[in-house]
Amino acid sequence: MRSVSGTHTVEPSDPTDRFIRRLCRELVAMRLSYANLLAAARATLAAARDDESEALQYLADELATQHGQHDLNPSWWDEVGR
Repeated sequence: MRSVSGTHTVEPSDPTDRFIRRLCRELVAMRLSYANLLAAARATLAAARDDESEALQYLADELATQHGQHDLNPSWWDEVGR
């Protein structure tokens, strides 16, 4: 929203302006998703370093949240032959 004389705002009517604002919102959402996935990857590596039995669960949970990959259950890692 643009400020007009510093007192009130108006909705952008220019299609280019709306497009740029939509791209900015999508970029913010993508950066948040990336940050959450990176945090899950770091937690997974730290848990693996500490020999936690279900270290991959951090990553599996985040993948399920972001991408609906609910097939990554806790026993997945055992199934693929750790």
